[in-house]
Amino acid sequence: MKISPLLLFLLAIACLIISTALVSAKPKTPEKNIKKSHIVFLISEDPLNYEAHLTIPPFAEMLEKEFGFKVTVLKGEGNHGAYRFPDLAVLEEADLLFVFCRRLALP
Repeated sequence: MKISPLLLFLLAIACLIISTALVSAKPKTPEKNIKKSHIVFLISEDPLNYEAHLTIPPFAEMLEKEFGFKVTVLKGEGNHGAYRFPDLAVLEEADLLFVFCRRLALP
């Protein structure tokens, strides 16, 4: 399977964002006084979207278990002409928003 340059670029950007969040999440005071960062992933279930619906949820779970982040994965619903994301109110609590979808018409 050949990996496209665009996918490699997106993965590099994702690694940069997540590593920045991980570095900033290191406790400077005792653990009980730290508010864990909340990461929200917006993803689409689309075979043209590098199967993010299969890869992002396990990655999010690892971020919760290994690093203690609060993570929410919002998987969009619908077709390209009428796509929506449920529960967008959670964005008000987010410290980091990661969007992994393409060519979607949002309401």
